[in-house]
Amino acid sequence: MENCNVCPSDTAPSTSAPIVVTGAGGFIGQHLVRQLLEAGYSVRAVTRNPATFRLSPSSPGEAAARSGQADTSPAGTSHDETMEDWIHSKRLQVLAHPGVGPDADWQPVLTGARAVIHGAGIAHVPLDANRDSQRQLWRVNVRAPRRLARDAARAGVAQFIFLSSIKAAGEWSAPGHPLREDDPPRPEDCYGFAKLAAERHLQRLKHGLVITILRPPLVYGPGVKANFAALQKLATSGLPLPLGSVDNQRSFLAIDNLCSAIMAILENPGRAAGLFHLSDGPALSTPALIRAMAQAAGKPARLLPVPPALLASLARLAGKSGIWQRLAGSLAVDNQRFCQQLGWKPPVDAPTALKRMQ
Repeated sequence: MENCNVCPSDTAPSTSAPIVVTGAGGFIGQHLVRQLLEAGYSVRAVTRNPATFRLSPSSPGEAAARSGQADTSPAGTSHDETMEDWIHSKRLQVLAHPGVGPDADWQPVLTGARAVIHGAGIAHVPLDANRDSQRQLWRVNVRAPRRLARDAARAGVAQFIFLSSIKAAGEWSAPGHPLREDDPPRPEDCYGFAKLAAERHLQRLKHGLVITILRPPLVYGPGVKANFAALQKLATSGLPLPLGSVDNQRSFLAIDNLCSAIMAILENPGRAAGLFHLSDGPALSTPALIRAMAQAAGKPARLLPVPPALLASLARLAGKSGIWQRLAGSLAVDNQRFCQQLGWKPPVDAPTALKRMQ
């Protein structure tokens, strides 16, 4: 696994008490569970369907081998261990999600745990979502984390890490002003509003629980889907793309960097309370991202310098303004608060992370 690049911890928490990971069956959860196990932690992976749970398809050790870097995993761990090995050694438990209703019983999941990493939630909600969909979003993304944090505190859990989203802060950033934690939040859709509401509920809890709220931008890595995967496919297709004149700045977060940041939080609980933005570091323009994607795949990037105003008009006529905004708009994120408070720096840069996706 990658070196977490953090200062020595305030305390030396034991890795024997389990870490509860909700949303373990998702893209982030599968990678996080594997990396926690490879770092020596015991994990309770909470997922809707334990029978179909799988870890991420490739381990950091395999990725390091592909990129020609040394494997820096802690002594006593092996990237050759399978999920069955970890279950047999009792370091991994795969548990069914208790649900989000008022009768959900989290105690069997939380008893004896030292930390909860809450990544479960509804990820994508259409702008025109009906009232029932919005109510379900609120139940899952706002009420459930609030209740889980309270139950965790009652069970004696020490830390609660909430995976929020940069969408709680907003959908765009002004030139030269990456989004910072103290900027007034300006969410624009029901998902962003729900994440912000959950953050505020957690910030008001007074149960002696160390609560860390993370706002990542788009997280990418092996197995990522949706928009990032679609752009990567286009970037490596050899087709000419009319995006050469786009001048924007967007932040991203490699899955290895997210896992590293979470382990920095687990290792430094005394410095981990609060709200933090995360990113890989320097923001990228869309043309720079496309070039990096193509280079990682050993392909040439074919970018045509078409005026962005023309493309914006065409997108509007086609009813694709949202897609155009994600391609041409800026969403830069300042991660300095987290880096300074935790003594952390992203261990992986974007070119390396993209190379690991091949």
